[in-house]
Amino acid sequence: MAYRQTRKHALIATTAIVLAGTAVGGAHLAWPAGKVSTDDAYVRADATLVAPRVAGQIAELLDHFRFT
Repeated sequence: MAYRQTRKHALIATTAIVLAGTAVGGAHLAWPAGKVSTDDAYVRADATLVAPRVAGQIAELLDHFRFT
């Protein structure tokens, strides 16, 4: 009788460990903590050259766009 109880407890413990490991592994795959990755990334930006229409150096650059 004791053998059956020990075996039953071992089976329950093993099942609990496997289920807990599956839950932790699934959560780790579903919600990666702060990991950002990509296979196909690119940066898109608008750029322009700043050139004066007359010869000389730029003394001041006025920015009319205010981002809040």
